[in-house]
Order: sequence, then structure tokens, then C-alpha cells
Amino acid sequence: MRDRHPDSPVAEFGLYFHVPLCQAKCEYCDFVSWPVEALGPGKRGRIVRALEREIDLAVARHKVLRGRPLDTIYFGGGTPSLLQPAEVERLVRRALKVFEPRGFERSSWDDPSERGSDAQAADARTAGDSARTVEITLECNPTSARGPRIEEYARAGVNRISLGVQSFDAGVLRALGRTHSPDEARHAIHSIHAGGFPTWGLDLIFGAPGSSVESWGRDLDEAVAHGPPHISVYGLTLHKGTRLHERHARGEIDLPDEETQREMFLAARRRLCDAGWHHYEISNYARPGHHSRHNSLYWNGGEYLGIGVGAHSHLAGRRYANPEGLDEYLEATEGARHPGVEEPAPSLRSRRAERIMLALRQCDGADPHRLSRDLGCDFVSEYARETGRLSESGLLSVSTHNLRLTEEGLLLSDTVFEEFF
Repeated sequence: MRDRHPDSPVAEFGLYFHVPLCQAKCEYCDFVSWPVEALGPGKRGRIVRALEREIDLAVARHKVLRGRPLDTIYFGGGTPSLLQPAEVERLVRRALKVFEPRGFERSSWDDPSERGSDAQAADARTAGDSARTVEITLECNPTSARGPRIEEYARAGVNRISLGVQSFDAGVLRALGRTHSPDEARHAIHSIHAGGFPTWGLDLIFGAPGSSVESWGRDLDEAVAHGPPHISVYGLTLHKGTRLHERHARGEIDLPDEETQREMFLAARRRLCDAGWHHYEISNYARPGHHSRHNSLYWNGGEYLGIGVGAHSHLAGRRYANPEGLDEYLEATEGARHPGVEEPAPSLRSRRAERIMLALRQCDGADPHRLSRDLGCDFVSEYARETGRLSESGLLSVSTHNLRLTEEGLLLSDTVFEEFF
């Protein structure tokens, strides 16, 4: 598989900020994050300053980033909406200053600390105008995405909200350890509508303790009624080390069985597609023109810079990982050292398999000719046995110009992907 030459940047590039703050750790969460109260005094401010500082450290380390055109910015976590709008604005402004946001001239971005209030206000408006070019997504918890605050995020440059609803059922929310109520989710949705965001989405989880096909159907109906341009539908995964995994291992909770979860997946696919959403990736549905550009960048083999504790980067054919220990991360950034460590290169077979997997996650499928170009081999002949077996099993639809998962293949995608590793 050919590595891109470091002096020939690919068409799309995204910036990911990992914000490791949360109000309380959810029962199912295995992300690198900590409740704000558990961090102790001073840590929160140090984290925000480190995020800003790491952008410059990354550019100093990686020449390929200098003057790089920027397509997307994504604030994930944790709960990024625990950042103040002014903090988000500062990070957005810094990113749009360091990189080349499409459609803007870098010379128009001056250091706001050296300018008057009128000039700073103009910069803030320009950041907000980036909806024309750079997709800027903020993941939000319903409790921190309401009223004037959500409008302040829009003024800070955010033009896409991803709202973590998970369910409109109070019992399911309690089982998942979520801190918001169904009514708080509804209020947040109202605020997003009022905030005038050009696009937004909400997340749902199926297969939670205490859920059923009927309760899941009610979640889908309400999600459709709210009309988000984008809906993500995730099956609950029990990760080792999480409270939900431990409780399940002790027999304290029951989960819907495999057949019920299958029905839930198919119910979502039928309900959302019938209502006009396009099923464009295994877990994602969108109205035309409202797919997640940032996540699509991952699936299409684009490059990205991860900023923050535990964040990952993919640059010039190499992968880097930041430490998951907060003290280690802060010590590096505060000492003017880039925290990322290059990860060992996977085998050629693994790298090719990952590219195939990401391409097949997209429901419209993959062009075998493009895969051949990306993989540096003749895909059709190299993987004839694998595609033949999967086609005969009814999991993969194969034609001259397209390769895609069947509906059964979507349900058993892990089985399909294993064939290529």
C-alpha cells in the first residue's frame, strides 16, 4: 500500500479536539475523560491552555501541516459543551489562523491579543462565517446545550451540533447513567432549532438495559418528529472496565438478546429511510447534504490531527497517539514538547484491510478501481477469494463498479471485515 509523500497533501484534512471533561462518567463510557469535580482545582484551565498550545507544537513537529488546507474541526470528548463558548472560540480562531481554512486568506487572521475590540469582534464574525467552508462540530450534552449558551457557540464559530440524546425514555437514560432527562433533551433540541445552526444531529443508542423493540420504536418516532438533519444510531457495546460491563458480569442487569437487537437495527433502518433519511454509513443517517463531513473524512482515508489527551493522528501515512495519562500529557505540552508518539507501523495486510473496512462501512459501497489505487494492488484479483465467499454468503454485493454490504452484511459487518484481515 503506497504511503503518500509528505510533500503532497491529500485533498481533505480534519482537526479533532479531545475534551476530556464530563459531568459524570456514564455507565457504558470507556473514553479518556474525567468528571470535572474529580480533576481538582486548576486542572480544567490547564487542559484548555494545553489544547491551544498543542496546535503550535504539532505544526512545529510536522512540516506537512504548514499551510495545510483545513476542511473540518470536531470537538469530541468527554463533554465538549462543558467548555465555555469563549474557550471554543479561542480554539477555533487559533485553528483557522494556523491552517488554511478553505475560502479564507491567512493574512486576514491577526493575533486578537494585539488588536482592539472592534477588530476582535470582526474576527468572531469571520469565525462564524466559516459555515461556508469549514465544518465545525461540537458534541453537546443536553444539559449544557440550552438557551443563550447554544447561541453563543454559534457566534464562536460552531456550525454543526451533535447532541447526545441516546434515548427519550427516562428509564433507559437511568440505566445508561446519563445525567439528563427526556425533557432536557427536548429543550436542548428547541434551543438548537432557535440557534439557527445550518446542520445538526442527534445520537441514539439501542440495546440498552430495560429497552424493548416497542420502546425503541418510540425513540425513533420522537427523533423523526424533531427532524434533525442527521441521526446516529449506535448499538450498545459493553467495554471492559466500565460500570455497565461489571454490572452485567455480576448478573445485575439484562440486555436485549441478539435477535431483539437485530430487530432494533432493522427497525431503525426502515423507519428512518422511509421518513427520508439516507442510510450512508452503518451507524449514520442523513438528509441530503447533511452527512458528517468530519467522520466521512475518516471513512474515506483522509488525514487528521488529534489534539488532546489520548487523541490520535494520521499524517503522511503515519499514525501518532497522545498519552492517555492526563498528568503526562500536561507535563509534555507545558514543557513545550509535542506529546504524540509514533505508533508501530501495522503490516501491509492490516493496513489494506483497514482501508477496505472503512470503505465498506459506507452503505453506498466502494469502487473496486479506487480501492486498487488506494491499496496499491489489483483489488479484484488480490481479494477474489474473500469477496467470492462473502458474496456467496449473501453478505456482500459485488459488481464491476461497486462493492457494498447487503442488509445482512450490515448486521454482520464484523464478520465481513474479519475476512480481509
